[in-house]
Parts: sequence; C-alpha cells; structure tokens
Amino acid sequence: MRSWIMETSAAFPAAFLTGLLLVASVREAGAEAWKLYLNARYGTAAEYPADRFRPERPPENGDGQSFMAKDGAKLAIFASLNVDGDTPATYEAFLRGASSDYDEVTLRASGSNWLVLSGYRGGSIFYERYIFVKRKDVDTIHGFVITYGRDAKAVYDPIAARIARTLHSAR
Repeated sequence: MRSWIMETSAAFPAAFLTGLLLVASVREAGAEAWKLYLNARYGTAAEYPADRFRPERPPENGDGQSFMAKDGAKLAIFASLNVDGDTPATYEAFLRGASSDYDEVTLRASGSNWLVLSGYRGGSIFYERYIFVKRKDVDTIHGFVITYGRDAKAVYDPIAARIARTLHSAR
C-alpha cells in the first residue's frame, strides 16, 4: 500500500503539469482573434486565427485560400467539385496513392461524409480534414490542411481542432 501512495504522489505532479500545459494551449488557441473564411466559389467556410495566419495571394480559379504564419506554419482552406463521386474511402485511397506524403499517418478517422488524416512529413506535423457534400445539382469536397513544426504541437493542435470543428459548406 505504501508503494502505491508513493507512486501516486510522484505521478500527481507530472499529471498536474500536463493538465496545465493542455489548459494553457487551449487558452492560447482561444485567445487568438478568429475570423470566418468564406469561399465565394464553393461556399467553403471555416474559422481561422487571423492574427496568426496572414492570407497569401489567392489562386486565380477561386477554389480556396492559403495562409502563412510568421513561424512557418501553413494553412489552406479550399474546395473542389467531386466529379469522380468520391467517398471518404476512395478519396483517401487517391491521396495515399498519389503521394508519399502519407507514409507517416498517425491518425486516420472517417465517417459517411468526412475524412481526417494526420501525421508527420519530415520535421512537420500535418492535419487534414475533408467533408463531402452532396447537393442535387453538384457534389463538392471541402477541406483544410494545416502544417506546422513538431516543436509547435502544443500551440497548433488546439488551433487545428477548432478549424476542424468549424469547417462546413455554407450552401
């Protein structure tokens, strides 16, 4: 019994400090000045931290927007027509088959109309979320990709989570 008490008391400070770090990270993500990005062409919408990410020059085809942070983190919010009638499973197969960027996937989740892939690319972490929207006139895939340094995980994981929660089709 005595051993258990000592182990618990030794583990408590570590657990407490981990909890404080998580709360601080969430507070930091919550303290950001968030804006709604709305794509005029496809209706893709998502919130992003505007004081952290600055828009880059938009593409001529109007399918999305890229953003860059001072620390090198990148964010892209975009959409495309789902001309092949992809499902989350077929789109994942396409992504993984088309690029070696998905060799170190550490998180994969999907549902009937969404897909999440996350993992490592060299010294960076990536997080991608796609939603598949069916309309009677057109099917679309809306998504975002965020990449950031492994050392910035505590800062960007809560940001990626909020962007993921707010990604939707506004049409």
